[in-house]
Amino acid sequence: MLYFASYLSMMLQLPAQEKTIVYISITAIGFLLILSGGTLLSRIIKSKFNNKDIFNKENETFPQEERLLENEFSINLPARYRLKNKVRNSWINIINPFRAIMVLGTPGAGKSYFVIRHVITQHIRKGFTMFVYDFKFDDLSRIATIPG
Repeated sequence: MLYFASYLSMMLQLPAQEKTIVYISITAIGFLLILSGGTLLSRIIKSKFNNKDIFNKENETFPQEERLLENEFSINLPARYRLKNKVRNSWINIINPFRAIMVLGTPGAGKSYFVIRHVITQHIRKGFTMFVYDFKFDDLSRIATIPG
C-alpha cells in the first residue's frame, strides 16, 4: 500500500525538496516491504508443497562413478554418497595423477588421512619410489616405511 500510495505525497503543501524526500522515503519503504513480503510468501508456498524434504536432499543428489577404474598410475579413493535416500559406495578415480593433484583444506580436515595416505600406499604398492617428508608428525613417513 505504501508503494502505491506514495504518489499522494506529491499533493502535500511542502517545498519541493522536502516533498521529494518524503516521496522517495515512502516509495523506498514500500518497495522494501514488497520485496520482503514476496520472499516470505514464496517460502510459505514452498514449505506447503514440499514439507517432507525440508533440506532438499532429494533434489541435490545425482548418480556418481561407482566403478573402480585402475591403471598403472591411478589413485583410487573409496567414497560413499547418498542417492534417493540410500547410501551407495563409489570411487573417486584419479586416472592420471601426473597432470596435477591439489589437496586443500583447513588444518585437521583430514587431508593426510583421506587422500595423501592412499596416494602413498597405492603408489608404493605399484612400485613407485617416493620421498616422504611429514612436516608435523611422522604418520605419513611411517606409512611409507612399512614393508609389504
